[in-house]
Amino acid sequence: MAPGTLECLPNEILERIHLEALEVNFPRCSARVAAAVSREIIYRIFVIQAYWNDPQQCIRNRHFHRESILRDTTPNMMDYMDLDFFTAIFRPTFYRPLPPKEQARLQSKVVTCRWFTVSRFRKILETFPGLTLNALSRQFLFQPACLHFNTSHAQVGNGLRAAFLDNTDLCMIYDPFAKYFAVQDSFIIKASYQSTHQGASHIIRTVRVLSIPDALLEGPWTEESIEIVILLRRAIGKRFLSGDSGEWASLQRKRGPTFSGEACLNGITRAINERRERLFRYLLDLQQAYNSPPTHFSYEPQIPHKPFLLAMAAYPQARIFLHLLVQTSPSYALSHQSILRWARNSSQPRDLLKDWLVEYFRVCQPSLTQRVFHKAKRLVYPGVFRTDQLSIGDLDSVSKWRFLSLCPPPSIPLLGDEWWI
Repeated sequence: MAPGTLECLPNEILERIHLEALEVNFPRCSARVAAAVSREIIYRIFVIQAYWNDPQQCIRNRHFHRESILRDTTPNMMDYMDLDFFTAIFRPTFYRPLPPKEQARLQSKVVTCRWFTVSRFRKILETFPGLTLNALSRQFLFQPACLHFNTSHAQVGNGLRAAFLDNTDLCMIYDPFAKYFAVQDSFIIKASYQSTHQGASHIIRTVRVLSIPDALLEGPWTEESIEIVILLRRAIGKRFLSGDSGEWASLQRKRGPTFSGEACLNGITRAINERRERLFRYLLDLQQAYNSPPTHFSYEPQIPHKPFLLAMAAYPQARIFLHLLVQTSPSYALSHQSILRWARNSSQPRDLLKDWLVEYFRVCQPSLTQRVFHKAKRLVYPGVFRTDQLSIGDLDSVSKWRFLSLCPPPSIPLLGDEWWI
């Protein structure tokens, strides 16, 4: 069969079409087209187009102290603030800025490609700080000689300390007069400048996650897919997943990734069935973010009953799952009589988690406890955590979150600090 018109084009033209269209299914046209565009540089461009956080977006949301800093450092520079060259960015030659919806669409498609492996993704993410610093260092008022790249705690230039930051301080903001940079990891850059103002440092996020496809969240879970979810979760940052107050937090939630809550729940269920403990914490974080309102008021996560039933059926092998479910959504989950009956009928005496569950019901829901224990000829299950020094009336007046501080869940070893990144 004679080749079509498209297949007769040179490889350079086919690559150009592929990059202009940004269509991941283009190689499926034919084996000839796939061979022409299936190169490492093409994969790298697609990942950068999908996930690189263009600094231009950060510069247009400059810090509110910028004007005062300008007056202190270069008073006459205020006349040039609105000029185009002031915010000009030197992007990679192949890069084309995309609207958020287009970037989110590209992310959903790129993640599901067969060539999208965790090793390739991590390797490309490691180049993002260089892309960002390369763009920022060529801005107006920047000189490459004054840039300092730091990978550890160190004193740099005039006693300025460049240090790694806690992820809780993340923000998508940038001041164009920063002179020193400290690279924390593939996701974060700290920009600092010397001025009379206190705390003159900001965070630049190099990765922007706008969408997580259902095909990735639902599983089935392999080591490859688990690592990809963890990388995306870390790239999102903690501000989107926290209950911070103020207009900025609400804006951050709107800029956060879009994903299906149902797909996330399916992934949680599959993680319990497949005993994927390392992944479970990250999925719970995403589920809580999906359910949380854009407000600083405390909320009670609504996790359906099915994950609890699965964890109870697989107990004690699924101890870590049940413990985290209880810890992240106590008010909703512990209102079910089935959990109380399960804790009452303990086959393992002196089980800390089961004792704590019964004690929780006894204090916060005494009427339900009396109904469930009516046939057992005992009203209070002998538990390790006792609150006899407090009256039930006093404890009824406090919230269930308050109970967690008075009577915390039993300590069960988790899998390290990386769960809380």
